[in-house]
Amino acid sequence: MAVTWDYPNAAHLLRRAAFGGTPGEIQAFHDRHASVASAVDELLSFRPSKRKPPGPRDVDDPNRLKMQRWWLKEMARALDPATACREKLVLYWHNHLCSGASKQPTLKYMSLQNQLFRLNARGNFRTLMRLFTRDAANLYYLDGIVNVASTDGVHVSANENFGRELMELYTLGRSQLAADGDFDPTKPTYTENDVHNMARACTGWTSIERNVGVWNQADWDGGQYDDNGVGGPDPVVIFGQTNNQFRIDDTVAGTGSDVLQLLFGRLDAQGNNQVAMFVTRKLWTWYAYPPPVAGLKATLAGLAATFVANDFEITPLLRAM
Repeated sequence: MAVTWDYPNAAHLLRRAAFGGTPGEIQAFHDRHASVASAVDELLSFRPSKRKPPGPRDVDDPNRLKMQRWWLKEMARALDPATACREKLVLYWHNHLCSGASKQPTLKYMSLQNQLFRLNARGNFRTLMRLFTRDAANLYYLDGIVNVASTDGVHVSANENFGRELMELYTLGRSQLAADGDFDPTKPTYTENDVHNMARACTGWTSIERNVGVWNQADWDGGQYDDNGVGGPDPVVIFGQTNNQFRIDDTVAGTGSDVLQLLFGRLDAQGNNQVAMFVTRKLWTWYAYPPPVAGLKATLAGLAATFVANDFEITPLLRAM
């Protein structure tokens, strides 16, 4: 159904996609465009930004407050709709790909993570996830920096923090969606065994060089350790697939050994891409309204199909939404 491009809908769009506007700003936004499509094009015209908040070395309350004030000022100073759209999207990614300052050795890493979101706010989600796996703030927050395959050279001792959140919070969600868009607990997207083996596959990101995580093969599992305590190495099995090469290292990117390739290929019971459904649901909740709503899954499925058709590029999904 075509939407009439009028002042109330211009105000509505600015509230949803940005931070609203004064009556004069809304009127000017309305007058610049003859259609919703044109207005959306303006909102999504922002460029990546290399700006980042001050990142003092010391992790204390006054320095954290400085970072928060800087970011709030960036949002308050976003006077044109496109910049405001970017700032709201950066805020979304900080919510979705969450990290906290409390576990950081330096606030510099939180500053660089904010910059990561500014550079990739409406880019490719798979690329953003690949960069996020080696993001220093993430590695410290979800214990990737200490996720070594084995501490004794014999038994598996992988840390499951990141492996769990990679699936539950970032890509798949804890279960498939019901017809109303809420989670259906009878259809989980992973098992506890998948969490454990995902943690094994994500071992190895145990050092930081030039503020970015570096993969160390010596700390990686590769199915070479005893996982069940009965002696002998045990293979890495995720979603029923056995592959001792599973990891997120660049050397396997885009291959059958790439953990992200595995995740981004998951389908729900109706054949919808699960990553696309989950991320679309999160963005819909951010910009429109939360489930449960009758028939919402069908709406999300159409948008998710656009997401997949554009190889997980965020801009086409936002434009369709």
